Amino acid sequence: MQDKRERLFAIPGVVGYGYGKKITKGLLTDEEALIVFVEKKLPPEELKDEEFIPYAINDAPTDVIEIGKVIAHNQPEMSAVNLKECEVLYRLLLECLGKGSAKPEKLTSLQEFAKAVKDDLDKLLMLIRVCSKINLAQYKNAVKSTTPIQDLLGSLSQDLYRIVLLTTILSDINFQAYKNTLKYFGIGSPEINLANKMLEKMDFWQKLLRLFKKSKVDRTSLVRPAPPGVSISHYQGSAGTFGAVVYDKKDKSPLILSNNHVLANTSLVGKEQAKENDPIVQPGNFDGKNEIIAKLARFIPLNLYPGSNVVDCAVAKPLNNKAITPEILEIGQVKGITDPYIGQKIKKSGRTTGLTVGKIRAVEATIKVQYGEGMTLKFDRQIVATAMSAPGDSGSLVLDENNKAVGLLFAGSDLSTIINPIEPVLDSLGVRF
Repeated sequence: MQDKRERLFAIPGVVGYGYGKKITKGLLTDEEALIVFVEKKLPPEELKDEEFIPYAINDAPTDVIEIGKVIAHNQPEMSAVNLKECEVLYRLLLECLGKGSAKPEKLTSLQEFAKAVKDDLDKLLMLIRVCSKINLAQYKNAVKSTTPIQDLLGSLSQDLYRIVLLTTILSDINFQAYKNTLKYFGIGSPEINLANKMLEKMDFWQKLLRLFKKSKVDRTSLVRPAPPGVSISHYQGSAGTFGAVVYDKKDKSPLILSNNHVLANTSLVGKEQAKENDPIVQPGNFDGKNEIIAKLARFIPLNLYPGSNVVDCAVAKPLNNKAITPEILEIGQVKGITDPYIGQKIKKSGRTTGLTVGKIRAVEATIKVQYGEGMTLKFDRQIVATAMSAPGDSGSLVLDENNKAVGLLFAGSDLSTIINPIEPVLDSLGVRF
């Protein structure tokens, strides 16, 4: 059966597979299935013969779920976006407020929409300058012509879920103002009914915003004693998360737990980018002024695809035990470990998105993860959860509702979070809680 599952990777767009429960008409059922994760789910009529996923593998039904592009979640991206295109959307909103030079026709309704975000313009500009996921080119014609309001909103609606996921700075957005404006758009357009469709999703977007809103705790500054949940990195790295305090099984000394790609600079088998006793800094380099808090103790080297991995983990020894504290920010003490299961409610405390919650969608998953610089790595025995992380959250400890450790977060996408199971993490490093 393993060979047949591995053959799924030969199908274009397949990211991985795991065991979960089938989703029918948008609802989770009790039927167990082999979940096939794809970067983008297409309608059957758009698929070529070689792109079809088998309906069953070894009598196990399959279910195809869109998961997006899975990347290691260590480095907050700043430079991938085209700034010229970003300014197009920003200028469009300025035009709507009557602050620009052009005077497009039929902007009355759009002006009302813009008023709902006028206080967020500077924040929006900051957001779109760091957002590499949104296709901003489609908005160019909206500035140069009289694009119908419903067409413009249709484009915006496709991107809005990404905006919500990435907008940790827009925690004070007035959703009621958006709702009122969308109701206004619905008048005179019953055939499209766009406003109603968007309103149905608005509560969902609000929940996402609460899930991903910026934590009230400062996680990117120098903190002593440093708690798990704050920014940390290898001295030549970017920024990830101090996941937990663990203890060496031999001498019982406290150690800082995080990912290899956070503490050991993505060290590969045969190509190590870090060595024992390398400085570890807090906060991570990406976050500015920092100090050495620890020295790299050990890590598990990573294998490039088609080789396989189970863990992306490392530990560092603090220079002074008093420089760290074991209580995880906004969570508290770890109370042991537990096995993952489908539907399990989980939480984490991370550098970028703070305290977030999610649910496990699949276990015993095999996933391909992009590590940047053209590197693809495959991971077996993984946990796939709903989206609860962003770049910079790598290394976060994932726990259940009783504060028992489930796994170590290391990757994700707009639609998912990928987690190493905690037992092999601890065993491979020779540590315990």
